[in-house]
Amino acid sequence: LSALTWSMNTPAEVMALDRHNVFFQSTYASEFEDIFERQRLPNEPTVYVCAQDRPAHLAHGQAERLFCLVNAPACGDGSAITEEALEQCQTHTFQHLRQLGLHLQPTVNNSLRTTPQDFHRRFPASGGALYGQATHGWTSIFSRPGSTTPLQGLYLAGGQRAPGAGRADGGLVRAAGGRGADGEPRFDQHVPDGGYLWWYVDAMSDDGQHGITLIAFVGSVFSPYYAWARGRGQAHADNHCALNVAIYSKGQGRWAMTERGQRHCARSARQFTIGPSQLSWDGDCLTIDIDEVCVPIPRRVRGRIKLWPQQLFGYSTPLDVNAQHRWGPLAPSSRIEVELNAPDLKWQGHAYLDSNEGDEPVDRGFHTWDWSRARTRDGSTVVFYDMQAPGMEDRVLSLRFTPQGTVEPIATPPVQRLSKTGWRIDRRMRSAQTVRVHEQLEDTPFYQRALLQFDHAGEPLLAFHETLSVPRLVSPVVQAMLPWRMPRRA
Repeated sequence: LSALTWSMNTPAEVMALDRHNVFFQSTYASEFEDIFERQRLPNEPTVYVCAQDRPAHLAHGQAERLFCLVNAPACGDGSAITEEALEQCQTHTFQHLRQLGLHLQPTVNNSLRTTPQDFHRRFPASGGALYGQATHGWTSIFSRPGSTTPLQGLYLAGGQRAPGAGRADGGLVRAAGGRGADGEPRFDQHVPDGGYLWWYVDAMSDDGQHGITLIAFVGSVFSPYYAWARGRGQAHADNHCALNVAIYSKGQGRWAMTERGQRHCARSARQFTIGPSQLSWDGDCLTIDIDEVCVPIPRRVRGRIKLWPQQLFGYSTPLDVNAQHRWGPLAPSSRIEVELNAPDLKWQGHAYLDSNEGDEPVDRGFHTWDWSRARTRDGSTVVFYDMQAPGMEDRVLSLRFTPQGTVEPIATPPVQRLSKTGWRIDRRMRSAQTVRVHEQLEDTPFYQRALLQFDHAGEPLLAFHETLSVPRLVSPVVQAMLPWRMPRRA
């Protein structure tokens, strides 16, 4: 048995929902005749709806997180389920909900649809089955594997436990986003060939005079060496790791990013070693030991950074329609202590920690994005993730991460255009009012980072903001320029 699911962020109009809701059809048996006998999507599906923000009271018209599921045959490894059949099932599903008083309308911007074919691609040889091996024919039960395997010491277990189509709270079943079950950093997650995983930190001192960003990469998305390896069919993510360090202090700025081959790196659950630098998690604090050298002018960056999350989050969400790229904050509100001896800097402040991961190269999923985060007066963190592509509707995540550990969708403000960078990159910000560049932190041919001043809900805020232009990144000219700033030690 497989499923057709919709992950939505939209108002649930008319009907008051509980957290778990099942909307039955009048002819329940016909659903399973369609699925098991006719091997097709049901004409009259039963619909499960998980309202992830319930039972909290929501204002009228407020968007909420909804997970909708209908049963489907586990034939994602064939061509039985056509695009026409998917659209027809979607129409019947949401017509049924409307007849019972729940008005939902999935669109490109408010929902992500996952099909048996999608589940099969994520879990090859499964047919998209979510509750055990796909049963193609009556003899399939006799071909299920036993507990032993040809590999000595490897046993198959847990066959009685159904993984399902995701947790009822919308979280992912598997380890994801470079984090453990409680949201804490975890560094041993598998990264597929050609894919990537990174942990991102930005921070500002309490007096506003110092800033820093750090990105620890497995499968460095900006690496020309990784791109060239993909062309040769040798794109192993663990062979292309790097720690990017950018220091924003007047008169003491630094920028370093040296890629390391696999023999110079090691990853375990609580530790990630990248050449002479290292990230480690002790259960309370993320410690980053830095020992890097800037190029082309060699200047040392050495010291220790400690980050204490004030609240950990297990939130991870797809960024593209095929869920090949995912993002989520681990600790959007943290305290940081910076103690460097090269350059000589010591300060404390507020920090933010998130992660991005992808099962394919970043240039296959994106064209341009503008991302920003700002800390509000009540200690919440507001994030706008604005993804754009020619000929397509914008995909925008507008979220608030609260000190209480909740994730709240917020209204998406209109677009405010910003002046082009020195490298002529177009950039924009989501705000109801004019946005001003407070300080330009980085300006490259394909990427920019700045501090922006803007208003949100009547409160003046200062945001870290970045723009990535993927067409610029993959251009042959830029790829030829990158080794001058990003050397490799294999």
